[in-house]
Amino acid sequence: MIFKKVHTFIVRIISFLYLMNKFRQVIILIFSGIFCISLQAQTLQQGRNLFAKGDYEAAKPIMLKYLKQKPSDASRNYWYGVCLLETGYPEEAIEYLNKSIPKIVRAYRYIGDYYCAKELYAEAIDNYELFVQGFKADKELHNDSIENLYTHKADSLRTLFRMIRNTNKVCVIDSFVISKNALFNSYITDASTGSFSSYSEFFNQDIQGDVYLPEMENSVVFSREENGKFSLFQSFRSFDSWVDEKALEGLESDGNLRYPFIQNDGVTIYYADNGSNSIGGYDIFVSRYNSATDRYLVPENIGMPFNSPANDYLYVIDEVNNLGWFATDRRQPEDTVCIYVFVPSERRTKYNYEGGDTAAIHNAAKLLSIKETQTDLDEVRAARQRLTLLAYDIRDKEQQTGKSFVIDDLTDYYSESDFQSPEARTLYLRWLETKRSYTEDAARLDNLRSRYHQASKQDKEKMKNQILDLENTVLSAEKSIISMEIEIRNTEIKYLTR
Repeated sequence: MIFKKVHTFIVRIISFLYLMNKFRQVIILIFSGIFCISLQAQTLQQGRNLFAKGDYEAAKPIMLKYLKQKPSDASRNYWYGVCLLETGYPEEAIEYLNKSIPKIVRAYRYIGDYYCAKELYAEAIDNYELFVQGFKADKELHNDSIENLYTHKADSLRTLFRMIRNTNKVCVIDSFVISKNALFNSYITDASTGSFSSYSEFFNQDIQGDVYLPEMENSVVFSREENGKFSLFQSFRSFDSWVDEKALEGLESDGNLRYPFIQNDGVTIYYADNGSNSIGGYDIFVSRYNSATDRYLVPENIGMPFNSPANDYLYVIDEVNNLGWFATDRRQPEDTVCIYVFVPSERRTKYNYEGGDTAAIHNAAKLLSIKETQTDLDEVRAARQRLTLLAYDIRDKEQQTGKSFVIDDLTDYYSESDFQSPEARTLYLRWLETKRSYTEDAARLDNLRSRYHQASKQDKEKMKNQILDLENTVLSAEKSIISMEIEIRNTEIKYLTR
């Protein structure tokens, strides 16, 4: 009896589910029919209205429907192509956009955008120029602001493409990301390079700007904001005052001039400009002072990879250590910059664009890979050695002038007597000795490398093993110094908090 009731219940459940499934199918068919009827009811004009509003997602199925009716129609190919492009299907879009030209002049703009995104700049420029020409020729389309915009865009791309074709070969040895606020304190350079600060900090005035102070400190070069625009000036020291302020003639621009640096020759100036001669944001420019005219020569954009469509600035050459520095916000989050350290060269060497790997040159222009720039490993090791020695030398000098061995955010030590932990004190003395040995070995290594390039083939064979041994010794010392610093801090902190 019980089995019969259970059987009847199960049968009813199955029947119910079957009916519900049939009902669901009917509902789907009804709504599908409504959708199809609705789509069929939408006219081409309604699709064009959606297109004009920028609602490309809604316009796309309507445009496809009417394109199928007239596959060769230029306007319909244009509308559907733009819808595809604006909804994230560029590869599919280009086929339809190409079918709409030359009849639909506006299509050239979108085709130009497509090629620009693909970094096919020559093709992009051609299409932007055809777009501008078509606008000028059509009385109904003629619009000065649009024509000027795309003329400028084509000119900018032409400049960018020229720079890519003339990309400089550069050996980058290091890079690091910092807060933009820490920019002026992040360059590790010899004292002869001078120093940098903000205008407000240097002059104690609430004015935006940047200051470069040469080592001799008998003059100062700076940028200052006036009436919403930054320009470059120079002043001279008179006892404790800065006098005889003058604008730097010859460096005028329709943009803003910032981040000046003058090389040790007192003639060559590097600075950043975001005017019309820039390929986007700030670019780094170089000029030279002509004492006969008291003016600077026509500035030159130093090109890629130093410059980019982002902001690039504060180009500095440390001639004593043969190291170069510059900052950029390309591919960086807001309020951060990446600082690149490179090996400067007196003669610029460019890639062979016509006969080389164009994709690799495009990557080199953008500095996508530091490793790819390091073709001479001996040069890289030597430059890194100079940078490390410089960093330790600066640290030692800072300690001698009152700055300290940092224990934590609140505690600085100035000598071995400051250590409370006997173990940490012993480690500190060993650390100092390791640093001294490191400095001596590094100097010997530099000497050997210099002699190696001038030596005979026979002498080079003898020196080769010496150089390799010293390189290993120096590298090992570098790692030891870093690990010892950590151990010293941890040991002292543990002792203080026991």
